[in-house]
Amino acid sequence: DSQPAWSVDGAWVYFIETRTTKGRFAVAGFERYFDIRYPILTRVRPDGTDRETLLSGLYRTGPANRYTWFYFLRDPAVRPDGKQLALVSDGPDPTTSNVVLQTFDIARKRLAKVGVPEQPPLGHQNPTWGPDGKYILYVKNGREADRGTPTLWRYDVATKKYTALTGPGYTHPSYSPDGL
Repeated sequence: DSQPAWSVDGAWVYFIETRTTKGRFAVAGFERYFDIRYPILTRVRPDGTDRETLLSGLYRTGPANRYTWFYFLRDPAVRPDGKQLALVSDGPDPTTSNVVLQTFDIARKRLAKVGVPEQPPLGHQNPTWGPDGKYILYVKNGREADRGTPTLWRYDVATKKYTALTGPGYTHPSYSPDGL
């Protein structure tokens, strides 16, 4: 278990559980077998009760779901109202997406891409909600030649607009105690 995130009310701890299974996937036209470690978005009460699987990153595709692979689920962050998570994922189909900013509706158990810009294939990381739940801060990964150029961005949930907050060189955004 890794990447824990507390709900604002302290009722839940959300985290990424990891399980292992055998996988099979076509690579360069040939079927290959793999030992895969796939993520599961999970929550539990602080006393360890009511453990609940919310979303599995196990991915099946092909004729009769013959192939088994996985998609990433990383960096869960709980919206202050407890109804959504922000996270980064290449799900639900890892063959058509990079690891990008998404939201997860907890009641509906639905993953949805936010649609903010990215520098493929680098994607995003480290989302965090503002204290009022109106904004998500996140890292847009970038590169110039062999140098990483991550930048901090802000996404407005209501207007769906995004704004760069920094130039290159920043990761792990967080709000100050006064909410700014």
